Amino acid sequence: YDLSAINTPGAKDLKIFPNPVQDRLNIESAVFTNGVTRISISDPLGRVVLATSITVSNGHLAAQLDMHNLTGGLYLIKVTDADAKEWKYKCIKN
Repeated sequence: YDLSAINTPGAKDLKIFPNPVQDRLNIESAVFTNGVTRISISDPLGRVVLATSITVSNGHLAAQLDMHNLTGGLYLIKVTDADAKEWKYKCIKN
């Protein structure tokens, strides 16, 4: 599946895996803005089904999201850094 970001420059710095996902989705970056990062997962209708905030320090983002309760299908992952820069990815839940 295509993991590339949706119209988001600089998205190569983020790693989102595995895709497709069964239980846990990992989001990582070694070059990220320090501060509070917001992560949300939306269903195809645009409803936010999972949201969390993570504090990034030393430029390293590492998050693990529990998706085992979500039904199978397509989801949109949105990551927003402390400077309000956004990255959007498509993800398949098995």
